[in-house]
Parts: sequence; structure tokens; C-alpha cells
Amino acid sequence: MEKGRRFASVRPDGSICVGTDPEIGRLETYVECFAPLHGLREMYLEVARLKPEIEQDGLTTKQIETCAERKLREAGITRLSEEEFDRQTKGWAALYVYVGIVRAPSASPPKYYVYSIYIQLHQDAFLVREPDAGTPVITWWTAGFGGADNLNTVRVQVEGSLDDFVSAYLSINPK
Repeated sequence: MEKGRRFASVRPDGSICVGTDPEIGRLETYVECFAPLHGLREMYLEVARLKPEIEQDGLTTKQIETCAERKLREAGITRLSEEEFDRQTKGWAALYVYVGIVRAPSASPPKYYVYSIYIQLHQDAFLVREPDAGTPVITWWTAGFGGADNLNTVRVQVEGSLDDFVSAYLSINPK
């Protein structure tokens, strides 16, 4: 079995899905009902910075951000700038993409990476009994972890997770 093809994800019920192929061990999506995605047309996008050594090895924060931005645009979602996002008072949405990667210590090549991927959609939510008291709530997320002998495998998994978000979005907001 190739090192770069192992994948596992933790489901919301605590069970673990493990596969030897990225399609089998695909990141599991928590939200069964995509109603919180209905009507979203714009959102803020934030991608967490990767460690400098990971960027030196060939996967950059900018690559992930560009991919995420392209996926949103193709789905018909407008990306809000930080200024536009800061001006919003109610009904905001923000997509956060976090990819944590560490290079496993080894005495010689090849390099091996252990990674986790978290993608979360945060939205402004209001209680029925207190309609003026908004609070940020995670309304959609996916998460998983794996190991790979190259960063392209990690990039493909991130892209697949973003595809999962876009699929969920388009299922409730068809073009």
C-alpha cells in the first residue's frame, strides 16, 4: 500500500472512517441538512497560514486560498473583502479553511507528512426569544486527517473538501 493513500476521518458520532484510498476515506461531512446554506450569496474567506517549512516544501497558503476562491466563484458565491466583512452587521457568513501539516521526523528521504483539514462555515445566528442578540455559529463543517509522502496528496484532499462544501451549497442553491 502506498503511504500517500492512507486516509481517515472522524465522524460526528465519534466513529472513525479509515480507507486506503482517498475516495474511500473521504472527509465526512457533519451537516445532514444543508438549510443553513440556503440563500447565501457572499461570504468572507479566511485560510490559515501554513508553516514556512511546508511552504518551502511546495504547498503554499496562497495555493489553498486561490483554490478556495475559485471554488466559491464557480459556485456563484462572492468573496467579501476584509473591509466588506467588517462592515456587515447582521447575516454574515465566513468560510474558514485550516490545514495543519507537520513533516514527520526521518533520518533520510522520502519526506512524510501528517495533516489535518478543517473547513468550517460560521454564520451570524439569532435566538428567536432574543432576536437582537447575534452570535457566531458553525453551521457546516468537515474535518479529517491523514498521512502522505507528498504535498500534492494533501492539496488534492483540501480541494476535495472544498468540493464537498460547494456540493452541499449547490444542493440547496442550484444554479
